Amino acid sequence: MQYVENEYWTMVTPAADKRVGLILSVPIGPDTAPKKATYEHYFYNGKDEIMRVYDLMQGDRFTVSANGIDGGNAVKKGAYVVANGNNLTAQAAAPAASVAFVGQIIEQITRTNGVFYKIFVRKNG
Repeated sequence: MQYVENEYWTMVTPAADKRVGLILSVPIGPDTAPKKATYEHYFYNGKDEIMRVYDLMQGDRFTVSANGIDGGNAVKKGAYVVANGNNLTAQAAAPAASVAFVGQIIEQITRTNGVFYKIFVRKNG
């Protein structure tokens, strides 16, 4: 994240001196189909919408769906997660000290509508 003005931030490619934020928005949609309302692919961050970005601190935990982490077979409990551009990538080995964001998958959660991973933040910026 890079500060621009008046609480306005822009996204930047993570580097050792940059912090990674968790972008969240309020899900808005019709309640006519509650099960469909749980599918993440029905939600998006629209152009010029106001979002909240949470500055992740060491020790924080957050959950992300399986399609939010690249890495194939490396995506499993115990794997490290690093910021790769604007995405997360799982890897088995501990990342280099120069990596800006390091998380670790501490739990796999299987639900009716998909698989999710709980990530523990080990380092951020």
